[in-house]
Amino acid sequence: MKRFDICGMGEFLIDFTSSPATQDGKPQYAANPGGAHPNVLAAAARLGHPTAMLSRVGSDSLGQFLVDTLNNMGVNTEGVVHDSLYNTTLAFVHNAADGDRSFSFYWKNSANTCFAPQDLREDILRSSRILQLGSLLMSTPTGDATTMRALNVAKEEGLIISFDPNVRPGMWDNKDDMVPAIRRVMPYAHILKVSEEEAELLTGSKDVAEASSLLMQEFPNLEVIFVTLGAEGCFFRSKKYSGQCPSPRVQAVDTTGCGDSFTGGALCTFLEFGCPLAELTEQQLTAMVQTGCSIGAYVATKYGGVLSMPTPEELKAFLAN
Repeated sequence: MKRFDICGMGEFLIDFTSSPATQDGKPQYAANPGGAHPNVLAAAARLGHPTAMLSRVGSDSLGQFLVDTLNNMGVNTEGVVHDSLYNTTLAFVHNAADGDRSFSFYWKNSANTCFAPQDLREDILRSSRILQLGSLLMSTPTGDATTMRALNVAKEEGLIISFDPNVRPGMWDNKDDMVPAIRRVMPYAHILKVSEEEAELLTGSKDVAEASSLLMQEFPNLEVIFVTLGAEGCFFRSKKYSGQCPSPRVQAVDTTGCGDSFTGGALCTFLEFGCPLAELTEQQLTAMVQTGCSIGAYVATKYGGVLSMPTPEELKAFLAN
């Protein structure tokens, strides 16, 4: 019996989300827990699934805030290391009028970049059903080594590997290293979640159906590919089926965490089916996407990522309205 349904590994940071300016025009920011994988884990935990986080934060008040927040949401943080030398990673999130956002990262020489192979709680990883990870740790040699170690442990243990590249070129010293690093992870992955832009980056095709087909041909280990389309929903592809589902229409205020919450919802729906990825029917794939899109739409109506994730009751009420 596995202890955790989903184990997430990667960046764990503070999102300083832009708030209305003061009366004299000074910018204001609200501190929100952030990071792609904490968002996924929080979404899954709110839906009732046991999850665990593997990362590194500073031994500072912000790092403790991050850990306390995930703990309070039911996410296990035994695998989060507290760093006494380097501070918690920060990101400033700037929201546009349509809810879309841009980021300014304080990444270099932060605790996240020092997450080393010896920090990796392999016992937690081996006690999980799914490993959820991205590419940002690979922007440093230390994080790259940790990522590859985690992938090899997951492969040895037969975990399902879910990969979201979460492309952030500004976090790489040498941007030319980014795509090759992503491609080193791809042969391990069973589930791939990418945006339209990321699909084009990896294949050169602007057509999501063609791009997903090219990726599945190049990486036959992939069982399911999701290409998220923002307000337009998500395109999906397996070895047997493909299709697209719309997203509920909402007035977005902050899209931080929408893609991650999609992943959390889709993974939880898959886990509830209790079948191998290769045996998913078209109806089951559609249900995964519909759940993911619904949670993503809900999160778009809230500020911040981790703290915006809905309970099943909140999601039901949202869809009813």
